[in-house]
Amino acid sequence: MKLQNNSIFSIVFVLLVIVFLLGIGIYKGLFRYFIFSPDWDYKGLAVSTNDCTAQNLEIVELKNDCFVMYTHGWQSQGSFENDTYAFSSCDGLNWKKEGMVLKNASMPTAVKISNDRIRLYFAKWMADIEFILMKEE
Repeated sequence: MKLQNNSIFSIVFVLLVIVFLLGIGIYKGLFRYFIFSPDWDYKGLAVSTNDCTAQNLEIVELKNDCFVMYTHGWQSQGSFENDTYAFSSCDGLNWKKEGMVLKNASMPTAVKISNDRIRLYFAKWMADIEFILMKEE
């Protein structure tokens, strides 16, 4: 009976390790070449920020068939103050950095409202309190 319990434990343990390693592989993107459709036509890097990290992209189409992209990131490796940046493009492939639009604000979500205006919702952390705020451009 004890031998049978040990072998069941061993099988369960090995299965858990395999599931854990597969999870880490998926998280790190090791299987992305097998998961994505071969119909996806990779055209190259669209945006290179060079001076900040770029995360949580939010893209809105404007009336003139151009786009504005909002993203958040921090200026350097030692800094953890997220700022929100804007980029513009009329073809969706070549993006021009418009600069920082919000200081110490992250997780931008853009909503196009009337007259081609954009309402930008974002998160801001101050003194251990989280705020969800908005700005209109």
